[in-house]
Amino acid sequence: MVEVVNMLHCRDFGKPGDFRADRETKWGNPFIMYEQRMRDRVCDLYEDYLDAIIEPDNQQMVRNMLKIGGLTPTQIDIWMNKTGGYLDISELKGAKRLFCWCFPARCHCQYLAKKIEKQEILNV
Repeated sequence: MVEVVNMLHCRDFGKPGDFRADRETKWGNPFIMYEQRMRDRVCDLYEDYLDAIIEPDNQQMVRNMLKIGGLTPTQIDIWMNKTGGYLDISELKGAKRLFCWCFPARCHCQYLAKKIEKQEILNV
């Protein structure tokens, strides 16, 4: 099971299986939450985005999703450069903990953890 951990409250980041998954990395949620009442919306947007970006050759759909999610053309370009327009879940093989800033509030990492676990089950 992949655990989601708040980066602010954890002092032992860096163990084997630890992955940072905030906006500083390609695994972060590109959708911006301007106020708390937007949390569910940005997490829902991330789920659709992740489902799209883990499929190869899906860059145009990913760009459209980022636009629908409110990112500016410049923000979209920055995010596409960060991810290369594709995320390979297998890069997170062996993940034990995902680190972000918002957990225990609803966090995009909860969905990312589910996708990692599903991928590992399929590859057994």
